[in-house]
Amino acid sequence: MGRRTGLCLLALLISLQASALNALVWHTVFHTVEVSSGDIGGAYIEAYWQVIPGGLHFNKDDQWRATLKTDILFRSDTGIVAEQHLEQRTAPAGSLADARQQNIIDLHRYKLPEGKITMLLQLSEPGYEGNKFVYIDSFTVAKENGTFYSGLQLLDTSYASTVMNMFSKNEHQQIPLCSNFLDDYHKVLHYYAELYQGNLLSADEYPLIQRVFISRREYEMPVHGMMHKDSIERHTVRPVYGSFDIGVLPSGNYYLNTVLEDKKGVRIAANSYFFQRENKHPDEVKTVSPKDTMPEHIEMIDVAKTFVDKFSFPQLMAVLKMISPISDALETQTIKSFQKKPDEMYVRYFIYNFWSARNKNDPEGEWKKYADKVRDVNKLFTAGATRGYETDRGIIYLKYGKPDERVPVENEAGALPYEIWEYRNAGKLNQEGVFLFYRPPEMINDYRLLHSTVNGETRNADWRNYLYKLSGSGSSNLNSRAEQYIRNR
Repeated sequence: MGRRTGLCLLALLISLQASALNALVWHTVFHTVEVSSGDIGGAYIEAYWQVIPGGLHFNKDDQWRATLKTDILFRSDTGIVAEQHLEQRTAPAGSLADARQQNIIDLHRYKLPEGKITMLLQLSEPGYEGNKFVYIDSFTVAKENGTFYSGLQLLDTSYASTVMNMFSKNEHQQIPLCSNFLDDYHKVLHYYAELYQGNLLSADEYPLIQRVFISRREYEMPVHGMMHKDSIERHTVRPVYGSFDIGVLPSGNYYLNTVLEDKKGVRIAANSYFFQRENKHPDEVKTVSPKDTMPEHIEMIDVAKTFVDKFSFPQLMAVLKMISPISDALETQTIKSFQKKPDEMYVRYFIYNFWSARNKNDPEGEWKKYADKVRDVNKLFTAGATRGYETDRGIIYLKYGKPDERVPVENEAGALPYEIWEYRNAGKLNQEGVFLFYRPPEMINDYRLLHSTVNGETRNADWRNYLYKLSGSGSSNLNSRAEQYIRNR
């Protein structure tokens, strides 16, 4: 059964098969911190499971206790990388009814290598052959560089405590939820994660802004204004924790997201957690202004009275592609989120604000001037069903303007057809630069950007092996136009 679906069915299954051993299982990947240096070490997993007591055989002569055997192992491509075998007894109880009301939860931590990991957990009862529960899941422990988040973890309980046990973390007792299903009894969502290596970021990127929010879709707008926003200081490891009142959330699927951005709004790190909510009687929804859930750089206006009102939804999505080449980092991030999961109303606001930011007195006029450039690009570079503004040459043309020199080379010996674009006007690029486009064999009449000398654009030190495939050696003619313009730049 998939981890993201079927938890309601699992709860039903547990109630119908009370005589069978059953459990809820979850896990979260964190990283260690080297005590001596403070550096981030290897990955470890917190694996935790909650046993459904109705499936255990409690022995009256043993103070209404049951015995539970646990076998857990983690396997990579190279074999078993961690394992543990336990046999434990439940706490004594005054009666069978009391025994079946116990909260039987266990948590263990295991160091893991990078790569694909398969986890197998088997719970069984000694003396009751066949009464067992088996859980198998696969996941990847990624190699992390730079600043990154751990997995997100939902908590059932968290409170300050110096008591040391398996639930101890950051001078708290943190008892995790063993599923991503929150029913009517869960009115509050508690979460925990860790942000690693924020200290590696340069001072120019600060202040950092962290947003933790709940959305219907991954990284989309917060629902009911459910967002926590904080400024982040320099830390090797920073706990990320908090709570949301989810009484107003109706039944459905949601994401808990955490996003870290620099002072320009460029995303540095992000992670998300899918959860399901069953809430038959949601609390009364408080009125939330659309401004509370819109991106901060989008101003709410009556777009029905503006030029964007005439665009159909497909046209809106096309306009996003058209303006992408001239967007700043924050705008690019927003466009990508809209392209992944669009919302028509927000797209209209975004497009209007995009042009208003460039010409507050006449945003429509500014759009029309740019639309004329797009039409020119379409005439020049449209290739079959691909509109000019979607091609590599069209994107560079819209971004930097017409090149000072454009050199097409169609029939050079041993080379695929290519074009050289040179920009000598520092006002267009803030630097001089060359772009090399080529036509791969699989393309009929369009060109791909192969290499550029411009900072922030595609750089490919191996461009000769792509361009001179026809020669068989990947070596070029030192007197070719490409070598004349690029050499080792």
